Amino acid sequence: MKAILLTIIALLVTLTMAASPKKGKLAGHVDIGPISPVQHIGKKDKVPPEMYKRYMVVVTQGGPRNQKMKSHLIRVVANVKLSATGDYSVDLDPGEYQVGVNGASRLLLPSTQGVKIIAGKTTKLNLHVDTGIR
Repeated sequence: MKAILLTIIALLVTLTMAASPKKGKLAGHVDIGPISPVQHIGKKDKVPPEMYKRYMVVVTQGGPRNQKMKSHLIRVVANVKLSATGDYSVDLDPGEYQVGVNGASRLLLPSTQGVKIIAGKTTKLNLHVDTGIR
């Protein structure tokens, strides 16, 4: 009886794992700059870690860029905080997404880039925030 119960539990766990789709990963780096009005040729200013705290990567799905969606509504799938060095990583279900960077002072998402996430794979996407400092 105990062996039958353990077999049924093992079967249920296996079926549950097989039924759930394997996720993919989106990872990259966000570059912020320029951070000062004067930059020397060939030398890039180091972005302070506290500056990265002001921004996050926003992953959305839907809207007019995704023809498979019947609606033009955009659904926010993930808000991803940046590390102190500007790196980010998030696990996502396989599919097509739009990715942008949103800052504390911005009300709307800037331009986004489309990505396709594949199960079991890591998709690299580096992004840039133009601070407008000249």
